[in-house]
Amino acid sequence: MFTRDFLISVKRKALRKGVWHRSLDRIERGILSLAARVVERVDSAVLGVVLVNIIAKLRDDFKGEFVKRMETFGFRRIKKIIGMAQLWGNDSAGLWGRDVGFVRYLTIMGLNSKAGFEFTW
Repeated sequence: MFTRDFLISVKRKALRKGVWHRSLDRIERGILSLAARVVERVDSAVLGVVLVNIIAKLRDDFKGEFVKRMETFGFRRIKKIIGMAQLWGNDSAGLWGRDVGFVRYLTIMGLNSKAGFEFTW
């Protein structure tokens, strides 16, 4: 499952990015720190599940605000655009969802629009 080196690297990254104290409570920080100190490799399924939940919480907080906005706004907008293009007969529009550059573009355009003045699809 997890090795000591991996757990230490996750803790270091969380400390560097400033999410260690902000996103984890005292018990979660203690579990991760203690597991990194005590075990060489996590074999316990129960401890593994707890660590997966802690690391998933950290992973979400590692993302910047723009990436979070891309995941919520950009991908939601691109689904609507793909649906409209396919209704108009563009069969290759389904491939647009894989283009991260297009999603990034739509997110930037959404950041520049004022609430209430944007064109809704």
